[in-house]
Amino acid sequence: MCYIVPEMEYLYTSEEVAKILRLNLNVVQGLLREGELRGTRTSVRGRWRIPESSVEEFLKRFEVDAREWDG
Repeated sequence: MCYIVPEMEYLYTSEEVAKILRLNLNVVQGLLREGELRGTRTSVRGRWRIPESSVEEFLKRFEVDAREWDG
């Protein structure tokens, strides 16, 4: 029997996302808690895992907001 496994999306840690976005780790964790950045926790008090697509969505939203702000 052959199973087709869909390509899995890379999951970043909050530390990796902080480096990518050039933000403080506390800011990234706040964005995650507030739902501005989509991610899941490995346990109740565990580490965050953020899908690559969530980081891309966040960057696209930021880009649009910046264009509107520049006017």
